[in-house]
Amino acid sequence: MLFAVIADTLTSKGTANPTAAYDAGAAAMALLLQAHARDLAAHSMSGFDANAFREAFAIPERFTPIAMISVAHHGGAKGLPEALAEGENAPRARLPMTDIAHFGAWTQAS
Repeated sequence: MLFAVIADTLTSKGTANPTAAYDAGAAAMALLLQAHARDLAAHSMSGFDANAFREAFAIPERFTPIAMISVAHHGGAKGLPEALAEGENAPRARLPMTDIAHFGAWTQAS
């Protein structure tokens, strides 16, 4: 399945919703966590044509497409093309916490 993560930029009263992207992100994370809890593969993607998506599905202007999430049953790397299988089987690397979190005052130039 492919899910669209879409932020509603207006409140139910029609005023600006300053937390629209945060709200949509929280809902997306809940979907991702639930998929993983059910042993499904879930992957969030931002590299899509939001304008083409908006046009294809007649999305009103008040809504902003943010991301897509694919959810499926796990497959094996052996069914993938060689280049993709190689990446799938490669060890995972994470950034150190000091690269993604800041404590106290912001010390790096933006």
